[in-house]
Amino acid sequence: MLWLQLAIKEIRNNFKFSIFFVLNLGIGLIGFIALDSFKNSIDEHLVNNSKSILTADIQISSSFPLTQQEHDLSESLLDTDILSTSDQISFLSMIAGTENSRMSTLIGIDENYPQYGEIILQNAGPISLSNARSELMNSDTIWVARDLMVILDLNVGQSLKIGDREFTIADIILEDPSSTISAMANFPAIYLGVQQIESTGLIQLGSRITYSRFYKLPATYEYDYRVLEDQFRDMEREVYRDTRRLSMTTHQEESEDLGEVLGYMNDYLGLIALIALFLAGVGAAYLFRAFFTSRFKDMAILMCLGGTPKEAYKMTLVQIVLLGSISALLASAIAFLALPMLPLLFEGFLPRGFTNSMDLNSLVLALFMGTIGSIICCLPILSKIYDLNPIGLFHENVQPTSSAPHWKRQVASYSPILLTFWGLAIWQANDLFVGTLFVAGFLAAIFILGAIAWGILYGCTVLTLGKSVTRKIALRNLSRNRLGAVSCFLAIGLGALLINLIPQIQKGLQGYIEQPSDYSVPDFFMFDIQPEQLEDLQSVIGERGYSLSF
Repeated sequence: MLWLQLAIKEIRNNFKFSIFFVLNLGIGLIGFIALDSFKNSIDEHLVNNSKSILTADIQISSSFPLTQQEHDLSESLLDTDILSTSDQISFLSMIAGTENSRMSTLIGIDENYPQYGEIILQNAGPISLSNARSELMNSDTIWVARDLMVILDLNVGQSLKIGDREFTIADIILEDPSSTISAMANFPAIYLGVQQIESTGLIQLGSRITYSRFYKLPATYEYDYRVLEDQFRDMEREVYRDTRRLSMTTHQEESEDLGEVLGYMNDYLGLIALIALFLAGVGAAYLFRAFFTSRFKDMAILMCLGGTPKEAYKMTLVQIVLLGSISALLASAIAFLALPMLPLLFEGFLPRGFTNSMDLNSLVLALFMGTIGSIICCLPILSKIYDLNPIGLFHENVQPTSSAPHWKRQVASYSPILLTFWGLAIWQANDLFVGTLFVAGFLAAIFILGAIAWGILYGCTVLTLGKSVTRKIALRNLSRNRLGAVSCFLAIGLGALLINLIPQIQKGLQGYIEQPSDYSVPDFFMFDIQPEQLEDLQSVIGERGYSLSF
């Protein structure tokens, strides 16, 4: 308790330093904690809502109408009691309003769709709590996505021609569980019954249509979706001698596809948080260094009164732990208040129904980074306590002796910083190679910037040969305190380097999401091209100097 009391007294007596230390470290921790909670919330949402995203446990789809043979094949593979099934027909079609037209996704559903999740309509609300679904099946009415209503300047109650039929807009779709991040999300949806979509006359020979059946399975049914898909391919090959006729999608696979896209955003935010935490650690180390240097005399007096370097080390360590804990608690409180704002900033990237919350793991992480992280940043400076000598009290300034380098202690002081930074880089990148590459580049930047700094300081020594007194004093101060000057140069240089990496990584991620390396984005695209039309189409496009890709 004595060392705790002394540490608290030191904090009170140096209130300005304590405030600056807490705020500096807290600012770096806020982004790190908020991001960790944000990532955990995304993972939890994908796990808990993967069935709602697919609207079923398993989907079997084909470009041909599904027959009883395909149904029997799927049900024999599942080998369990199927709670319910739902059939769907979907395809793209141009929809014309009074003045505008827009490519849309026509979706024909039955009374069991969706089996998970909820379609929410503007007037009827959730369809499970109203008769809207049965009315859609038994009348010439449709549900239209809100975006399409705005684009085509439509209102509820108006008629919309789809193929050979006129349909009445019964309601507006506000939320659709199946509208995830995908290419199809760019085409607003129109829902109608299966029989109604078949009566439009748009389903003809050669049309690009997707026929799907969704299966709802018991909650106790367990399977490895990768093994299940392999078994499905084997059965399909055995029955049809082909593996391109049918496709299987599980709810885990659907959530993984969405999680991969969200992972790009998490990686980008993780880099920003890691940079902010690193800069906060550098700031904390320099703040503590200035404070620690001013307390050399007090520690020397403590040793004269019977204290040992180990006890002085313990008192300072307790002080850092207290300040780091306060920073972590403050950062956790601010991050908790800021979390509801993150879904608003990334509304276009997040799945519907996403909620953000802070769990106990994030709080534990905050306390760990606040206490252990602050200790790690200050370890190289704390090690100088063992170099203090009480005889320095007879000098004007008390400084640690530099006669013995104690290189083993220096290595032990700097190693935790490197290992922690390496571990955080791997954790944020979710990849050992990428994290290691980032740290290796970081160390290479340190050596390059350090060499440049030593070269500049050597030049300062040469430039002191001039006649200008002011320049001599300034340059000699730099050359005499080379370690401090190099440290400041490295801190500023690394900070500028990491900050400049942010827009570069952002641009790279945006480019990858918009156009992956193995995918070519066309200027125009066409669909529903029949084989007999292909040769004439290639000839027309070739005459204009363009080519057709498949």
